[in-house]
Amino acid sequence: LLELAGVLVETIDEEAMRHHIDETIAILSALLMDPCSDVQLRACKLASDFLTRFKGLVFHFTTRIARAILNPLASKKSPIKIAAIQTLSDLLYCGTWKYTSDVFDILVGYKDPNYVQIREFYESSNNYNYFATLINHQNVNVREAFLRMVGDLLISLPDRTDVETRLIPYLLTGLFDPFPEIQVNYF
Repeated sequence: LLELAGVLVETIDEEAMRHHIDETIAILSALLMDPCSDVQLRACKLASDFLTRFKGLVFHFTTRIARAILNPLASKKSPIKIAAIQTLSDLLYCGTWKYTSDVFDILVGYKDPNYVQIREFYESSNNYNYFATLINHQNVNVREAFLRMVGDLLISLPDRTDVETRLIPYLLTGLFDPFPEIQVNYF
């Protein structure tokens, strides 16, 4: 299924994809959430290719794809995390303004205090800060890929003023990284 999806992403033009975007997003989401690490790694690369090729079609699906990327971001294997960071970076350029803000709410575990869903009165919920785990990851390559993404978003994201306050703390944390090359190369 992964190879078939890859062939479809490479060969279908934007007009043909427009009619099947919902199904394609569902397949990509399922592949990203697959428990097999090899499938997750290849799905992240496929999703990155898809997001860069069909950027205009993915606008309304950014939060749906972001939820699917959470599984590879929480993986125990560093190459999967790095591929998920790249996919996330590509995704944030697809859904600007409101959708980017929604994605950041998911990734940093933030909840607007003025907005409470009804189900939260009956079910417990928790918030998980994925960015905090990435900036504090034991592998230097994961921290470096994350800081590269943060720096790129702060420089070239079209609606960066909305997310600067959420990204700057992670950038400042990189100043005190235990690996000296990260401190020198990114600051």
